[in-house]
Amino acid sequence: MSDYRASALRCPGCAASLEEIGAGDALVDVCRQCRGIYLDWFDGEPRDLVRQVVTPLSVGEVGAEPASLAGPCPRCAVPMHAELFESRGPWLHRCHGCHGVYLDFVAAELLASTAEPETKPDEPSTRSPLSRIGAAIRALFAG
Repeated sequence: MSDYRASALRCPGCAASLEEIGAGDALVDVCRQCRGIYLDWFDGEPRDLVRQVVTPLSVGEVGAEPASLAGPCPRCAVPMHAELFESRGPWLHRCHGCHGVYLDFVAAELLASTAEPETKPDEPSTRSPLSRIGAAIRALFAG
């Protein structure tokens, strides 16, 4: 468990304890019971992190908007809201308090299988400002 936590976080999907596992330079929180994944906003680009934790599906459909989660955000206890990742899917739950993200195991597998949006060499990066800030913070602390 990280130094900044006094106790394990609770899964917003099933209320089991989340377990920290390494995903590159970040620590992500995984539920061993329902296989959901919680990502802090500063962990990095969700697609890259999820690919390090789950096996991508060869095919899959985004499907309908998921039901509300049973529990609140494990980080700040604010209710989480469903939204489409990059406006095309899969569905994920985002906390409007700390901007953490929760994906159930199907959404995580779908996200791991999605392609990166294509950018042209002269276009600015499509990474979100929060992803770029998180990468800069990790680089600063990594030395």
